[in-house]
Amino acid sequence: MPEFKDFKVEVLALYEAKKSRNELDDLLANPSPANLRDYCLIKLSEEPPPTDIEVFQKFFNPFKKKENIEVAIKTFNTGSLRALQKFILGQTQKPDDLLVKLLSILVDYQPRPFQYGKENTQTKPEELDDKGIRAVEGDQKDEDDLRSEETNQEGSEISIIEDFSKEEEETKGNSSGGDIPKPKDPETGDIDLLDEENRSTKKRKVALGGLTIVIITSFVGLIYPKKNCMCWDGDKFVAVYCQDKTQRNQIVGLDKDKLAFFRRITQPDTLGLKDVGHVWYSKIDNEVEFFTQPGLHPIKVDRSLKIATEHIIENHAGPKKKATKQIIETLADVE
Repeated sequence: MPEFKDFKVEVLALYEAKKSRNELDDLLANPSPANLRDYCLIKLSEEPPPTDIEVFQKFFNPFKKKENIEVAIKTFNTGSLRALQKFILGQTQKPDDLLVKLLSILVDYQPRPFQYGKENTQTKPEELDDKGIRAVEGDQKDEDDLRSEETNQEGSEISIIEDFSKEEEETKGNSSGGDIPKPKDPETGDIDLLDEENRSTKKRKVALGGLTIVIITSFVGLIYPKKNCMCWDGDKFVAVYCQDKTQRNQIVGLDKDKLAFFRRITQPDTLGLKDVGHVWYSKIDNEVEFFTQPGLHPIKVDRSLKIATEHIIENHAGPKKKATKQIIETLADVE
């Protein structure tokens, strides 16, 4: 007599089998709660048999509060479908019986519904392979046939290997034309000695060629080194040689992002409230500077830049900064 646990195994195995063969609808192959609800609507639209309707009714509208099953599914809380999702994903070992029956509808398991006392399963659990995929009827073979096939296959493989070995030996024997004797050592008469020396010579030449390329590459690198470092030039970072001794500011490793985008804002009077939260600043010795990216101060590397607030923009940038700049320029002209 079949048990429900066997039915559960078969339903889940059929899901995995169809998924591996790309036979599932995309909604079911990606079983999010919302996708499962939408796929249930699709199955309902296919005019399922009364037994399927009964399962839908029990799951989505058990107390018949909705006018019909379609409305019940459309308004169903998708969070309640997480249990079905977990069952499909193998995250629960003891799903509710109704969940199993619902999945059997979605994967079109036959025969359904499960009934005690009848042969429900499509194949027995022991007929599942190690991947959980059932064998297709008509393709199953008894053990004697399988053993016979394995024996024949092994015999064929051995025969193929033997034939290949013979062909390889014949090819080696005929590779030099068959009539031309291979070179021998004049003293010992050993065959292939000269060939071995030729191979060794070729290996030495290849190794020497590779070493030459490495030496030339290293030499060129010493003469024409790449600019793999950078330093601050007052407004931005510039690429420099790592061994450059002429730079007055600290030389650091090349950062392509900072090299391209980190800038000091030289006209803070153009900043406004629109820039709040989008620029950064430092205040060192009562001098405020603005920058386009966060990080450390390019010269005072022990100081971190802070994001500019509305207060900072209003008091140290924008129109106020412009007015201060004009006053300073006016005083300079007077002097």
